[in-house]
Amino acid sequence: MGNELTLAEVCDEIVDCVNRTAPEDLDGEYFAVGTPAMRGNVVNLSEARTITKETFVKWTRRLVPEPGDLLLAREAPVGPVIRIPEGGRYAAGQRTTHLRANPNVVHPRYLYYLLISPAVQLRIQAGAMGSTVPHLRVADVKSLRLPALPPLPTQHAIAEVLGAFDDKIAANEQVVIAGEDLMRSLVAVVATSVPVRELATHVTKSVDPTDFDKVVHFSLPAYDSEQDPVIEPGAAIKSNKFLIEQPCVLFSKLNPRFPRIWDVGNLPDLPPVASTEFIVLVPRSVSRSALWAALAQPEVSTTLVSYAVGTSGSHQRIRPAELLELAIRDVRDLPSSSRSLLDSAGSQVDATRRQSRALADARDELLPLLLSGRVSIGDLENVAASSIRS
Repeated sequence: MGNELTLAEVCDEIVDCVNRTAPEDLDGEYFAVGTPAMRGNVVNLSEARTITKETFVKWTRRLVPEPGDLLLAREAPVGPVIRIPEGGRYAAGQRTTHLRANPNVVHPRYLYYLLISPAVQLRIQAGAMGSTVPHLRVADVKSLRLPALPPLPTQHAIAEVLGAFDDKIAANEQVVIAGEDLMRSLVAVVATSVPVRELATHVTKSVDPTDFDKVVHFSLPAYDSEQDPVIEPGAAIKSNKFLIEQPCVLFSKLNPRFPRIWDVGNLPDLPPVASTEFIVLVPRSVSRSALWAALAQPEVSTTLVSYAVGTSGSHQRIRPAELLELAIRDVRDLPSSSRSLLDSAGSQVDATRRQSRALADARDELLPLLLSGRVSIGDLENVAASSIRS
């Protein structure tokens, strides 16, 4: 390995965002990806601002994003990094910096993994300024020192191995999408409807998380991060949460244009709690998967958007009473064969998500070992192949 280099020395382009909020258009087909939409180092479209093509052109006039480019969040919060997806519809939102790697110096995907690694994240956090809201200046981003880079062939091999985990996770996401589409289509044929309250009980039992040593937190950020609840110290959560005592469906009150509907099946050993931004629904006389599929019908979101209150699309909320009275398809009228297929699809979706979490955990464990040199490329390839086959 050579000497440490700055981010400016390994990038062809480092371009700051337009330093104002992109005008939102609820019918826009493009997205301004700001820091709230970058949690977990993935693009969360439910937190991105939908914009018009005209706004997209204005917001990308200094540098048009290409697939594989990076966005680095430099404020609120500092540190998340995402790769620009395919599709040509994503612009740098407020408080982000657009990075394009110099492929003659650093493999673009290797740079992504390097920036999200614990060692570099510590450097990023150490460079953040501000007593109230920590932030990075663009000059701080450019001067960020990176650990010495291995030769390009080694970078490529490392990126390939770690990328195999993310590629499998992406393939799993397509399985999830197909499974959920099947579940929705099975319910879409039902002609009868009933209020939500006939198919589900609204549970509002709350607890103080500080009463527990640790809890499993079903939060909005956790939903946006591959529906992966987070184990947190109870003392770190400063407000009451809903206690989840039995399998249920969580329905987000926030921003119904991008519905967050969480099918919570097997409960963890630690106390599970849900954000009060969710409505907790326990199914009555129907399965969780059937209830989820009824709530996930497009007309549910469309109707709730018309009910929502708030100053902007991303801050609109629905009221629990409105959801409970909303008419949804009566899944009790499905034939038994359809109900069985629906439940099987729901189980497959859940199993696929659990596999993706395991793959993500394995990838994250490898990152520090990889960057420290304690694990060789051959070791990584063997571990990756074994994990992905399982």
